[in-house]
Amino acid sequence: MKPIVFESFLPEQIVSVLYNYMILKGANHRDWTNDPGSTKSLIGYYGDTLMETILDMSTSVVAQALNKKLWPSYSYVRVYDKDSYLPVHIDREGSEFVLCLGLGGSPNDKSYPIYIGEIDESQDYVYYDTKNKEVPLKIESKFEMVQNNAILFSGQEKVHWRTKCQHDHFISLFMFYVDQDGKHADQKYDGRTNLGAPSVK
Repeated sequence: MKPIVFESFLPEQIVSVLYNYMILKGANHRDWTNDPGSTKSLIGYYGDTLMETILDMSTSVVAQALNKKLWPSYSYVRVYDKDSYLPVHIDREGSEFVLCLGLGGSPNDKSYPIYIGEIDESQDYVYYDTKNKEVPLKIESKFEMVQNNAILFSGQEKVHWRTKCQHDHFISLFMFYVDQDGKHADQKYDGRTNLGAPSVK
């Protein structure tokens, strides 16, 4: 699928709440899990209750954009600090469609791009995969993410990545969905009994 871009995805007041919530929670390091290695970000957290609420409430908007009936799967919020990055990867089965939303950063007027493409041995451009190995890549889309804009794409069709962050910090919310009528419909709530529950993966 062709990536779909949203500008001003949420009301500004809601984005401000989400950003400041993350700053406060991150400053106190309460209830955080260490990032499991799929990214090189400072903090990664699965299934935060507030973020899962946004995931659930956004389902109808994402479904309309895709013209599909969707189940929410899970949310993952990441805080990147300077020189952290997102390795080249393909998403797992519970991540059929991903909406990546910028919550803000410092400086807040500077973008932190996300790249979408494919591995291509004919290309000179390389970046690191999850095993820290350089892979040759063809860049098909570069999305300049800033606060409150979002990109929707298939995380299983194309590899995606981020190069080293040049911000003091940049916060992104990833919201994942599956097609109710598709082969990953059993990944509703990422296999959990309900949103907000711990991961069962």
